[in-house]
Amino acid sequence: METFYKEEISKLYTSEAEKLKFDVMIFKKLIFLYGSSDRTYLIILLKTRKMTNIKKIVIEKIQHSEIKEIAGILTDAFITNPAYSIVFKKKSRQREGLLWLFKASLILDNHKQKLTYVIKEKDTGKIIGTFTLIPPQGVKKGITVYSKIGIVGFIAKFGLHSFFRMLRLDDCNKLTLKKSIKTSTYYYLSMVVIRKEYRGMGIGSYAIRNAIEELIASKPSCNMIGLTTQLPENVTFYSRMGFELLDEGYIDFEGDKYSNYNMKLNILIPKGNVRNEEQ
Repeated sequence: METFYKEEISKLYTSEAEKLKFDVMIFKKLIFLYGSSDRTYLIILLKTRKMTNIKKIVIEKIQHSEIKEIAGILTDAFITNPAYSIVFKKKSRQREGLLWLFKASLILDNHKQKLTYVIKEKDTGKIIGTFTLIPPQGVKKGITVYSKIGIVGFIAKFGLHSFFRMLRLDDCNKLTLKKSIKTSTYYYLSMVVIRKEYRGMGIGSYAIRNAIEELIASKPSCNMIGLTTQLPENVTFYSRMGFELLDEGYIDFEGDKYSNYNMKLNILIPKGNVRNEEQ
């Protein structure tokens, strides 16, 4: 059975994403054909496949040359998100508007310190995911960096209403999270995306855990990470990593309504490894 399984994979599929999908298909078929006696073997095989996938990725800090591509990946993922989809009333301009929004956010978040992580295939360099971790003090933005994101051009194309609506929506989400966490001192995990064909392989959770380990080693200023999400499947994903669901409900935003979930993670920091901001 093992020989048959490996031969079929090598004949039909080349990419790791395709192989994992084939794993699941064969898993179901063999359970039906051979019974549950082979279940343990197949589960181990699937887990081994996930570990192999993780070994074939690298996690790096964002480079300026990657901003446009990553903004595109974020747009593809968030264009149907209930919160982001209400920013632009004209649906025909939604993609273009979100592309500007994510490009601007990446420039602003990373202009002083690189806070965005990029997940790539080790062999090809293909970008397969990203996420950003904002420190408790936020990111200080000067006039110079705002001139780089083309605010005037955005307003000329989409109007002042869309611009201010976008700003108010961001403030609304962050204020809701702050009330749920009951503190303004936390690291903010945002813009988390894995390309669709690479999901379910353990890559996203591995990358975020890796970033948390780096954070702990860097002597963080606090021991809490917060996030907001609008999708229930994301709640399941983060819960498996130890995040706690604080509350859930609907946010009424200027005549629109969308689901929202606030979550937090208390990270365990070794004694003496917390940075004193007053020093």
